[in-house]
Amino acid sequence: MKRYPLSKKDRRLITGELQKYGVQVSDDDVLEYYSDGVNEYILVNKAPALMKHGDLWIPCLNNVSRNQLTLPLPSLLVDKGAVQAVLRGADLMVPGIVEARGGFKAGQLVAVVDAEGGRVIALGTALIDSEALKNGVRKGKAVKVLHRLGDDSCRTP
Repeated sequence: MKRYPLSKKDRRLITGELQKYGVQVSDDDVLEYYSDGVNEYILVNKAPALMKHGDLWIPCLNNVSRNQLTLPLPSLLVDKGAVQAVLRGADLMVPGIVEARGGFKAGQLVAVVDAEGGRVIALGTALIDSEALKNGVRKGKAVKVLHRLGDDSCRTP
């Protein structure tokens, strides 16, 4: 396990990533790098704010819900059945999608949102373009889920 405060240079770089997802940090906030040997995280005041997935830093959903952040990402609103499946660990399938908001391409980070509750339940990589959804694709996988509410990632170390 590694844990250390960010250098001034790294802090500037990470602050940009945090702001991209609506997380505001001040000079008084403590930013740390943390690795548990499997995953890498950025902690803000000891709470996980970002998690590294490949070369991409993605927001921790616990931080998003705790701070009531609105993610500036394209989103897919999903029905109750899809919510249950995704929260159990499944990838998002096209039939569970109620509406696509914002344009996106395959490979882009998207938010999966509960259509009834309006909360972000997962983040993932789109497997198809938003245009394909609008043009009538009705089956198959739509999103490879990277992080979901209730998973073991982004727990406070």
